[in-house]
Amino acid sequence: MTETAGEFYRPRQVTPVSSEIHHEDPSAKSPFAKRETVASTLNPPQVENPKRSWNPFKKSEQVNVTTNYAIVSPEHGRAIIDTRINNKVIWGGDLPGDIYGARDWKGANMDSVRLIKDECGYLGYRVQGLKDSIGINRIEKVSQFLRENGLPTEHPTKVVKILEISKYGKKIPVDEWKEETTKALEESVIALEKSNNLEAAEREKQEVADVKAYFESVDFFIEERDLQTAERLRDLERLKDEASFKSVVEPIFKWVNKVFDYKKSGLIGGTNAPERFAFTQDDIKRYFGEWLPTQMGIYLARMHKLGLAHGFPHAQNWSAVGTLYDLDSVSGLPEDATTEDKSMASDTRKTVGALAELFDSQTNYLRNNFPELTDKSQAVLISSYIKERFGNQINNEQLESIKNNYFQYTGRGDVLISTNVWMEVAESLVQLSAK
Repeated sequence: MTETAGEFYRPRQVTPVSSEIHHEDPSAKSPFAKRETVASTLNPPQVENPKRSWNPFKKSEQVNVTTNYAIVSPEHGRAIIDTRINNKVIWGGDLPGDIYGARDWKGANMDSVRLIKDECGYLGYRVQGLKDSIGINRIEKVSQFLRENGLPTEHPTKVVKILEISKYGKKIPVDEWKEETTKALEESVIALEKSNNLEAAEREKQEVADVKAYFESVDFFIEERDLQTAERLRDLERLKDEASFKSVVEPIFKWVNKVFDYKKSGLIGGTNAPERFAFTQDDIKRYFGEWLPTQMGIYLARMHKLGLAHGFPHAQNWSAVGTLYDLDSVSGLPEDATTEDKSMASDTRKTVGALAELFDSQTNYLRNNFPELTDKSQAVLISSYIKERFGNQINNEQLESIKNNYFQYTGRGDVLISTNVWMEVAESLVQLSAK
């Protein structure tokens, strides 16, 4: 946790709250000799609000605080990491896709617990900082399926149901907090009725009913997860200068180098291990212009060949080493209905957009120093996806069909893939097909 990391790795003090085990994977490995040596193993750490140890306006506080836990950048609203582990160790497991270098706790941020509207959330709501029960079993099934088939991803090692929350230094039973939140909305209805604002009161009544339905349907959980690396693509976009970029990216380079040594292959099984990465201009270009987009293309193609579609492979769900997390949106498990091709097409477009985010900001380090990688990385991603999904023998007619089906701009948040990118894709695939 250095000053050069800027907004990254924000230290957090923690306190345990009452909880009960919901599920634990007995096959999970640990980077420690004993699981008990990890602080608060049975009660994963919760962030405690009133003793915030990080102040964005006083860098000296950020440097001087000593803690084992932190939030990775402002993007990680619900998860805190163990800084003793992140990108410093490597461990595996029993399945082909088991390879890890980070551990976090999702749903453990109690800095500002509050109910918010979220059109992607269950019944249109979620609670900031917490994780509700929707999707937990789904995540475990998808993770198991991906790892069985050689695709590294998050591994939920333990899930605990929280029985209380820590709010402004006070521990409140979850049911009591739900009642307080609902009561505040009901009081708002009464105030609106007294002011004769009947139309607004009716809308508020409907919200009260919706909130009650949400609270009756969910409990809140903390999910302990083993990850490849805690950093995501969207995090890297925030890095503006070489010092901050190096402080975050160099440990990732060192970790993937160790993975290659350990696995004697690439991160994904059956892929070749590249030459080791050092923090040099050439290797930064090789990582972000070649290896990472290739990794992402192969990963997504193999996922699609398994019949799965992620649904939301945006820059916050792609790790900085090209693996996918946040699996509750995944469709296509063997017990599901067959995934529609349009869902996979949506995945491909969103993945190109996720990679493009690295170079979107006019002020970030990658865009300022390696603008040529914007098109190149997209071309490499698309080419690697097509080769892995459809094979090497691609002619121009087939390529045009794949382009129209999987990479066509729809105008709904998609990245408009440039003509230059498609020229590079066509050139690489046609040359390969001719061999």
